[in-house]
Amino acid sequence: MTSAIPVEILSIIFREASYDALMALLLTSRTFRAVAEPHLYAVVTLHHPRAVGVFQAAFCGLGEYRAAYVKELSIVARHDWPPASTAGISSLLCKLVFLKAFTFSHPAAHLLPFRLPPRIYPHLQDIEIPHLVLFDRLSNISSIRRLRISENTYVPTRSAQRSIALLDNLQVLSSGLTTRSILRFATALPAVDCWELRGDALLLDELTQSTQIIAALTSTKVRCLRFVRRSFLCNRDFAQNIFHMLPNLKCVEFSRGAGSRMGMRLYRDTPKYTPVLVFWNYEAAGEEWQHDWERDADIMPLPS
Repeated sequence: MTSAIPVEILSIIFREASYDALMALLLTSRTFRAVAEPHLYAVVTLHHPRAVGVFQAAFCGLGEYRAAYVKELSIVARHDWPPASTAGISSLLCKLVFLKAFTFSHPAAHLLPFRLPPRIYPHLQDIEIPHLVLFDRLSNISSIRRLRISENTYVPTRSAQRSIALLDNLQVLSSGLTTRSILRFATALPAVDCWELRGDALLLDELTQSTQIIAALTSTKVRCLRFVRRSFLCNRDFAQNIFHMLPNLKCVEFSRGAGSRMGMRLYRDTPKYTPVLVFWNYEAAGEEWQHDWERDADIMPLPS
């Protein structure tokens, strides 16, 4: 029966299966196992320090082929993770040479002893980390297209500033909406196309009133500014001012949170900057920063 179903069709079906369903499929037949196993390991989340060692053990010996299946890895550490417990992360990453996305969360990121090994650079495109301290240890990571810094108040160290200068191909940056972060990031990441600014630490009108901020943003090639915040209160002339001051800017988007796919946009080429609704198309909420602001969003005019 299974031989009558093309492998490509099985792969499409198994892509929608849950973790438990995939585990059951592994035990069904050799054909199902061969098709289900890549989906089982494609997206991995580890919540316990022991899980790092256990998961790495799955790639030893006869199971080494599984390392090629892992495309997204998230390690969510807690306060009870001692710094020494993260030492095995670097050796685990060394095996995941086809990794495309890496997320790391830790309350005390400045204590982390591990490095992002150069072996994962060629395919790595998305990184989400608490602080830029991890970049202090990089030598070349030009493959990165999208970067998210979770900590809103972090100011890059001098060595981190040298490292982020290597991110010449970065297209999307997600960072906190603070004056210091804008001034530091803008000068180091000139090729960013879309900049997601999160939080209410900085008033929207302060963007157009600060010559320093405008000068920093003008030095970039950013075409879309996306604001994720609770309040959208600003001067009526905000859109006119910011489009006038930033000649490369094509779009301004406002969103009230990562859990919503809806947003409101203002386009430069729209008469009187008439707002339109935007709906993001992707699998999980809060992943706007991992997608293209032009290609992955549907525009819906507001009802008159």
